[in-house]
Amino acid sequence: GFNNKGGSGDGLGYHNGFKFSTFDKDQDTWNNNCARTYLGAFWYGACHHANPNGVYRWGADNTIFAIGVEWYQWKNYNYSLKGITMKIRPKT
Repeated sequence: GFNNKGGSGDGLGYHNGFKFSTFDKDQDTWNNNCARTYLGAFWYGACHHANPNGVYRWGADNTIFAIGVEWYQWKNYNYSLKGITMKIRPKT
């Protein structure tokens, strides 16, 4: 399960059960292509609360909406993280 000891909020729960969407294979639930619109690829719904494959923007930037490496529950859509590391392990 998800461990939120760091206080960043659950940015992944929203993405549970969605198909992986890319620029060339739109499998999200939105009318448009989330991967193309938000410049990344992920398990998008309509569209994201976390965008770990977005483009790096320099810190806080509200000039372009939600295209950065973002974690909505922590810093909203106007702050791009330097990077995100995902570690996946087998369920015990």
